[in-house]
Amino acid sequence: MARPSTTQLGARERQIMDAIHQLGEGSVSDVRQRLADAPTYSTVRTMLRMLEKKGYLKHRRDGIKYVYRPTQAPEEALRSALTHLLKTFFAGSAGDAIATIHLASRGIPRIINLICEHALILAYVEQIERIPAPLIQAVARDLDLNPQAFMVSATQGGTPTDPTLPSATHPGGEKR
Repeated sequence: MARPSTTQLGARERQIMDAIHQLGEGSVSDVRQRLADAPTYSTVRTMLRMLEKKGYLKHRRDGIKYVYRPTQAPEEALRSALTHLLKTFFAGSAGDAIATIHLASRGIPRIINLICEHALILAYVEQIERIPAPLIQAVARDLDLNPQAFMVSATQGGTPTDPTLPSATHPGGEKR
């Protein structure tokens, strides 16, 4: 049987899978605690059962509750997601993808997801099959992600800092 691809999941399903991968294994309550704007207990339970039915999860019984774990090792899931990302963006060119997305996101996972999701939507609307670097750059600009605005100076108050770290100013320019 072919391994399921997480690229075919909805947003909430991906969040649940992310939570399960972070936990290693977890009950409905464990997963629910990790979700932003968590749906009801019964909704999460149903979604976990659906993910199990689709082949993404397995469960074991622990007393009166089920504990779910992914069927795919985290490394395998990551490899699959990155392969899909590289095929979709940049026609498989890892160097271009990494450089453009990292520069625009400063390596922050949530911003990487945001950039990629918006680029996919734009590509769908524009009927673009392969996403070029200029499209990622345009998405970053549309999201007000000017990479220069996030860089800290080489010294701040006389103390050397890492120039790749985000500054105290966030994308909108206001102080945190």
